Amino acid sequence: MLSSDMVPLIVDSNTTHSKSVATILRNEFNAQTVYSANTARQAMDIARQQPKINWIFADTELSDLSGFDFIDSVRQLPTARDASVVLMSSRRDKETLLRAAATGVVDYIAKPFNAATLISKLRRHLDSKEKRESERLTTLAVFDVDITFGDAIYPGKLLDISLGGCLARAEPFKRSHTCVFDTANLLVKHENGELTCQGELARMERYTDPDTHEKFVAAGFQFSHLTDQMRTDISRFVSSIGSGQKQTTTAAVIVALEV
Repeated sequence: MLSSDMVPLIVDSNTTHSKSVATILRNEFNAQTVYSANTARQAMDIARQQPKINWIFADTELSDLSGFDFIDSVRQLPTARDASVVLMSSRRDKETLLRAAATGVVDYIAKPFNAATLISKLRRHLDSKEKRESERLTTLAVFDVDITFGDAIYPGKLLDISLGGCLARAEPFKRSHTCVFDTANLLVKHENGELTCQGELARMERYTDPDTHEKFVAAGFQFSHLTDQMRTDISRFVSSIGSGQKQTTTAAVIVALEV
């Protein structure tokens, strides 16, 4: 759960909604200090004055600035650079979801939503964060992976993996085939066979290789809908290829690929 040393900032023009989110954070996640703002300007002032902001809950439609532009601005501040961001909006169109993915949010929640929805999503992210803060294995792009959305298959390379999720490099996904928060079937090929699982697309960064000019994406997935057998298979796979490559790190497994 959110510990008392973590500080959330809520930015929402609807005061009633903002208070509801604050109540959930205090009562369900033990957040001792919760800051709220009605405008992007107020939120920026708060972020500048605090030593650190760990979570940001932002409406996409603020009175003085779009939620996306606010996130881009607030992340320029040292106090909020590493904050986990949850965007809240009444919009659910694909263009908005793609922009949310490009902004690098941990989740996008469609309004109106009830307390149970927010609690469930936050607990899932916090549980995943605990897993990612444990042992992570970097595969150095040795293993091939097929990423399947519906009938579209994208071959790629597995970059790293943990019990919580994985990062893969692949050719750019077609917008008509997939969107952030969609679930993909993942097939990892290795010398002892194949590993199959499902993952929710949590983050996607687009790049161009400076040498070959090839365009590609670094796609981060959070494992989902895992059966006990799938969990066992992932654990065995991580153990079987981990010799000499294991790292203890607090960095998230879902990160942008540096080029």
